[in-house]
Amino acid sequence: ITASYNGQLAPVRIVDNVIHDNSSNGISGSFWVHAVGNTVYGHAGTFGINLYDTRALAQDNVVYRNANGINLSVGPTARNNRVFDNAGVGIDIGNGGTAEGNRVYGNATGISESGGRVANNVVYDNRTTGISTAGYRPSALQGVFNNTVVQPTGNAITVRAGAQGVYLLNNILEAGSGYAIGVSDNSFTGLVSDFNLFRLGAGAQIGRWEGVDYPTLADWFYELGLDGESLVADP
Repeated sequence: ITASYNGQLAPVRIVDNVIHDNSSNGISGSFWVHAVGNTVYGHAGTFGINLYDTRALAQDNVVYRNANGINLSVGPTARNNRVFDNAGVGIDIGNGGTAEGNRVYGNATGISESGGRVANNVVYDNRTTGISTAGYRPSALQGVFNNTVVQPTGNAITVRAGAQGVYLLNNILEAGSGYAIGVSDNSFTGLVSDFNLFRLGAGAQIGRWEGVDYPTLADWFYELGLDGESLVADP
């Protein structure tokens, strides 16, 4: 299903469909398009749902077993979706999009964002990384806030190369192995991380920064000044 509407009357609504096993995207929407309550699976092309523009919305969809789950380009919102078992990224956010209130699990990467907002999501049991963040943020409203991330292997949060002004606040981060927060070597500028709750497995460490491992929260805080109000505990 492909839809585009750049007018002012009312959004185009794609509602309560079952869309599966097409060669490209399941749903493609540009501008004022709302995809609500759909089940989208089996698309080996790029995305189950692909949206463009700040007025576009994906809400209450079930998106699984696609090449990638949901793509948000230039400002759309993904809200209250269940996104799982996609080969690549569960939710991919670029240029100011928002993912909020989603359940994202069983993908290679749970949520990947660049200059967007990731808030109030439950992200668990993804294969490599729970939340991957990059880009530049002109506003403190953009960042990674209030998420629960459970990552048995790899990093709960990965700050990718070239990131600037990343905010990691009020998250519950559980890492079974790897790092709760892994920061790429050129991604330190403006990083703010605090008020997080960490839970670490036997093989996990709080973080990695500039090629150095920080096994404990005390190391992380006293060496880098990060997460001074954060805790290590069982949530």
